[in-house]
Amino acid sequence: MSHRIFNSADEEVLSDSYKCKVIDGVLYEVEGKLTTEKTVVTDSMIGGNKSAEDEGGDDAEDASKSGINVVLAHNLREVAGTKKDFKTGIKKYMQKIVGKLKESDPDQVEQFKAVASKIVADVLARFDDFQLFTGESFDYDPIDGEAMFIFVEYRGETPYLTYFKHGLQEEKM
Repeated sequence: MSHRIFNSADEEVLSDSYKCKVIDGVLYEVEGKLTTEKTVVTDSMIGGNKSAEDEGGDDAEDASKSGINVVLAHNLREVAGTKKDFKTGIKKYMQKIVGKLKESDPDQVEQFKAVASKIVADVLARFDDFQLFTGESFDYDPIDGEAMFIFVEYRGETPYLTYFKHGLQEEKM
């Protein structure tokens, strides 16, 4: 099962292949892992075998990317902005989720508002302790309220990603 941002059918940001727990019925918390992905380039990847006459050097190089496994797997983009920008954008985004909940599950609105306001207040109070990510295809504008923020907080060496559950659509694969 994968999870996509509710206003973007092509934006997968989480899958059930990661250990995920639901907090207060409103948040998904995922324990991430720091990792390095390596791509080893071989002759077969670029069209054949090395010729015996070829004395030139290899043009292709191995590559690696380091980061949080969930971020790398879903091509999440880190976003930058000021605390003020974040406050404006997250307020608009929360209003979108509340509007969606009023249509689909009105009984969840008050619980969502209570928990969401606590997490947003915590992020604002410790803004510099978090990294913020969003899906790769968003043209991020911190104050437009379109982007779902994924909060990353380190506890020791371990990154934890937090998603608003109601900002995602589950998709069975």
